[in-house]
Amino acid sequence: MPDILRKADREQCWSSRDSYWDCVRGLMKDSDSNMPEKALIQKNCNNYRKQYEADCPDTWIRLFDQKQSFELFKSKKFEEDLKLSVRKGEK
Repeated sequence: MPDILRKADREQCWSSRDSYWDCVRGLMKDSDSNMPEKALIQKNCNNYRKQYEADCPDTWIRLFDQKQSFELFKSKKFEEDLKLSVRKGEK
């Protein structure tokens, strides 16, 4: 897939990306951990991932995945910091 996409192709890529990550985030809500196991993601979101990979250039996928991983890290860090500040406030 070329890195330069027409508007319709970009929109399809973004839609496929969003569908995949919505699936993963849905699993996260059902899981106690911040990120569900890879096997669970593959079982439940594999079709979305295949479409995402078919619709988006590899360089975009790497960028989108890195960005999503960083967003998850920030979210987890924020929750940990919030819990810590609440505990400190209780003392």
